Amino acid sequence: MYSSYFNGWIGTLDEFWTKDERENLFRSLFAYNYNLISSGQKLFISYDHNQSSKYIAVQAAEFFSQNGIPVFISNRPLSTSMIQVIAKERFGCGSLSFVRDDYCFPYVGLKASDSNGKFITKKDLTLVGEFKKHKKQPIDWFDPLLNLKNYLETNFKFTNSTSAMNSLLWNAMHSPLSPVLEELFVQTFNKKSIDAYTINSYESTLTKDVLNEFEFQEQIDITSLKMNEYLCQYGMTTSPDLSKFDLVEEKKGNVYPVSFEEMVSRIIPYLNIEEKLIISDSISFLKKPNLELEILKVSDKNFFDVLKQEPFSIAIDANYSIYLQGELFSNPFATLFCLYHSLLYSPTIKNSLNKAKDNQLTEIKL
Repeated sequence: MYSSYFNGWIGTLDEFWTKDERENLFRSLFAYNYNLISSGQKLFISYDHNQSSKYIAVQAAEFFSQNGIPVFISNRPLSTSMIQVIAKERFGCGSLSFVRDDYCFPYVGLKASDSNGKFITKKDLTLVGEFKKHKKQPIDWFDPLLNLKNYLETNFKFTNSTSAMNSLLWNAMHSPLSPVLEELFVQTFNKKSIDAYTINSYESTLTKDVLNEFEFQEQIDITSLKMNEYLCQYGMTTSPDLSKFDLVEEKKGNVYPVSFEEMVSRIIPYLNIEEKLIISDSISFLKKPNLELEILKVSDKNFFDVLKQEPFSIAIDANYSIYLQGELFSNPFATLFCLYHSLLYSPTIKNSLNKAKDNQLTEIKL
């Protein structure tokens, strides 16, 4: 079934993702994409760390290929915003992301996006024409790392710091971002290892879906406990598909939440585009004194229309999702990469825990 909360279709393996049910959905998505595809364009497909997600993703790749749309499918798990970035940068006709995020087994979800990265809704599919089969097209597996590295280096400003100035613990909740972010840091900044602790990394994921369940608030509590154990100043928690993230800071032995406004202010120095900050008028946002961008508040109804018309550095919707530099999709991948770099390498006042640490951190996988 379609869920606006999920931004896509979500259901159980034994009901929604049976062969007949999934192919009904694939036919509608095929007709939508085929009406808009240009010569040479491909459909990009990805999946998260769950075996069931990968299985359905492969079935989708075979369906679209057999019926006439060429497919690129990732050879490693990705979050939704990663495949949206890649599809947009490589001029694909769109993307399909098979993820569960904060749903539990036996659920599998699909977030479909158009060529600009904007989510395709159930309403969009009511406007498509009749499904028609076309000449079979190829399926190619690809490694996404180089595409993501090129995207970051082209669209953002990073300094190559020699060593971490702050201590950070990241609860990745088995997100496929964890190994990708670490490899990107190593390659982008020419490092031997990443200067932070990672718990619940993707590599520690067990192979059975039933063992990958979680509660987000429980994981935030675990992050706070582990911060104290590893003497870290900052603790970051992300849901598997990055749709939720939380940041806390240690001050004088206590842990406090970092404000959303501070997180936004940390991202801005990395952006290449200096334009407006567009904010939904249904959320609270207190402008910090050092924030020099013009703020434009818009209604939820007109939010996407304004994004299409107005150049912007950052946009924030009613769910506090962050859009970057003219993109029509929220981009937690790039947001968290910038935030991660800022927390590690931006100077702050050292606290009592930091004084007890060595200057150089080594990564721990749990």
